Amino acid sequence: MNTRNNGNIENKQYPLLLTGTIDSRSFDGDGIDLKKRIESYENSLERYICETQFNPIVFVENSGYGFDATKFQNMAERNNKQFEFINGTVCKEEVKKHGKGYGDSLLIYEGLTKSKLLANVEFFYKITGRIFLMNSDKIIKSCFEHRNEFISYDGMGWVITYIFKANRLDYLKTMKNVFIQCDDRSRRDMEICFWLRLYDSDLDIGCFNTYPIISGNLGVTNTPYTKNSFDSFIRNLGIKMGIFTMKSKASRLFWKIYKIFTKREPYADITDLEKNID
Repeated sequence: MNTRNNGNIENKQYPLLLTGTIDSRSFDGDGIDLKKRIESYENSLERYICETQFNPIVFVENSGYGFDATKFQNMAERNNKQFEFINGTVCKEEVKKHGKGYGDSLLIYEGLTKSKLLANVEFFYKITGRIFLMNSDKIIKSCFEHRNEFISYDGMGWVITYIFKANRLDYLKTMKNVFIQCDDRSRRDMEICFWLRLYDSDLDIGCFNTYPIISGNLGVTNTPYTKNSFDSFIRNLGIKMGIFTMKSKASRLFWKIYKIFTKREPYADITDLEKNID
């Protein structure tokens, strides 16, 4: 389904929802460098405001840290943009019990339902707050080709959740309470729970026309999101071939061959759909 809207093109509005947990020491341990985490969030926010076309920009955070929202509101105004900060639910016990996916998916719901700037948008981009999307100009080029854009690993039963684009109404209809399913201990990571609901839906779901290039590392493991140029080349080739497009013919063929050669079992598959919580 084509969602091209002349009003959106003329206004060039690319709403961005950033999620974050600034002070994660309560469940990551005292080894967390809080100063470094603060710097990483503030650096990403500054770059999104000053270096990208994303606007408005909403940051929703759930640790209760005393964030200086005024600083970034003023920065946004100087760049002819809008910025909003939202205090999300501090759910430390739930995150300890069920995993970080619970907190992040709850933040998305709260960002969409509490934000004034996102109240009437057609769609939004969600990005994890501590990382920076290096190739945002290329990512947003496919903005109006599909209502929703996810990078899907159908053969493994999960989608990328650190960045995606979703139609606001579609998301609230299908994904709003997905956090109640997230539970790392029972192998129901956020990425798997998202895939189960999306795959079982009748939503218009496409994929970006290029693979995201990310500046930033994964949590306490410190593993880079984007490994190297060769890895990016291979994944971008997969994008072009349709391998990461949900329910595509190319995806079905690739993952069938992949499983034969690797013998890897998926985290979830279509047999799990009937177990999915509504």
